[in-house]
Amino acid sequence: MAHVMLPSSAISRDARLNRAKYADTAVPELVRRLVETGARVSRLVAKLAGGAQMFLLASPLADTMRIGPRNVEACKEALQLFHIPIEAEDTGGNYGRTIELDCSTGLVYVRSVQAGEKVL
Repeated sequence: MAHVMLPSSAISRDARLNRAKYADTAVPELVRRLVETGARVSRLVAKLAGGAQMFLLASPLADTMRIGPRNVEACKEALQLFHIPIEAEDTGGNYGRTIELDCSTGLVYVRSVQAGEKVL
């Protein structure tokens, strides 16, 4: 599981890049680690949750501040590079989510005050 915070590592100013923080580096890193432990890319599927736009912005910076939607777009692009299909998703909206991954079943439980609970 990757918890992406920002869409692109190009904005990083850190001397040591945290690959887990950015969609464009977190997805490839996760795939690399899965393959390293014996997974086959051809058998991987993805489930996405999150990507909310928590605040309404009406300014010239509005597109730059669309962090949640841009994270979703960047994750989808990265997954497409590996030909990993998206099996399910609960993304967008204007509310936060809490997720739990059951590693034994692959089910993802998504909870939010606004939308209740969903199973992906």
